Amino acid sequence: MRAQSVQIFAHAAGARVLWLERAEDDRCCDLRVADFNRRGHAVGSAATIATGIEFFFASASGTDLFVAWHASPESIEALIVDRDREVVARFPVVTMPEATLTSVACTASDCAVAWSLPRFRTTGGSIARFAPNGAAIGAPIPVPQDTNLPRIVDGDGDYLVLLTWYDYGRPAYQYALLRDGEFCCGDWLGSRSVGADATWNGREWLVQNYPMAPYSPFGLVTTRIDAGGKRLGGFAYDRENYVSFYNPAWDGAAWVYAKRVGGSLYAGIVRSDGAVQPPHVPVAGTFDGVSIASAGDGMTWFAYHSSGRVILRRVWISP
Repeated sequence: MRAQSVQIFAHAAGARVLWLERAEDDRCCDLRVADFNRRGHAVGSAATIATGIEFFFASASGTDLFVAWHASPESIEALIVDRDREVVARFPVVTMPEATLTSVACTASDCAVAWSLPRFRTTGGSIARFAPNGAAIGAPIPVPQDTNLPRIVDGDGDYLVLLTWYDYGRPAYQYALLRDGEFCCGDWLGSRSVGADATWNGREWLVQNYPMAPYSPFGLVTTRIDAGGKRLGGFAYDRENYVSFYNPAWDGAAWVYAKRVGGSLYAGIVRSDGAVQPPHVPVAGTFDGVSIASAGDGMTWFAYHSSGRVILRRVWISP
């Protein structure tokens, strides 16, 4: 999951959007939230829920949103905003020199915030868990030895965690489940990679791993992982025929993804078996930053920046 300047969350009645907006005095930045019905019409007025934010990570927790950001170079804070766009809790996550916020995720029972520490420290980072009301659940959980840059991904009851390990100075990725505060059920995604991401669809995770040249002939490897951490299969694409894309959203039949093509925004799909189809549905012209979401009902929401505004589009795309 990438740090966001805009992020959209879909639900049965519509969508909720978070975005950063430069304040009137030109300082950066106000964090704003707005709601929309299924037709794309605004519901109520947008609200400012925090100020002085340069980037954020957020996840849906029931009808609330859990948001985390750097309040200062050494401190990470979080807040919970309810269905009425009211901040119902704001609290510190950690104060630690050199800690860098890397991700936020929520399951049905709790939320988690991950941060990384520089390599060669005793631990490469930790994950803190919080109840839906913001109360801390136990002590922060250190990531496994010799790993850092933890990225946590929503799940049913467990979290999928992507971890970076260094193979002679070059990053490689592995995954593990975070279950009841402990790591389990992991495996390597492959040696020497330029990046990896994952998305949950309610039954399984889709992992995208981008191997590093010249150590692999592949440009993209997709892997499906079930709720118990078992690999279910996937596909590998050579460097001449692969598509890199933004994290996809499950529309009920396939994963829909966003892709920049010649400066324009396009949509494509990853089939339920993990096979990637080329992008073929135009969504927008010039854009900067995009987030997508679906309630699993066949419609996918795209939120993106264009000409200083946040634009919403609704897309229907068949597998």
